[in-house]
Amino acid sequence: MLGLAYANLERTGLLPFNAEIAHLVILMALTYLLGILLGLRKYQ
Repeated sequence: MLGLAYANLERTGLLPFNAEIAHLVILMALTYLLGILLGLRKYQ
């Protein structure tokens, strides 16, 4: 879902840089890491 929104933002010219798959992978990794850390903190 996020990938489609990211691609559409690039097509419409709203992103000041070229959208690359590496940016999306980094965003997904950071989101996953944040979720893991918050989960660990909540269930300690």
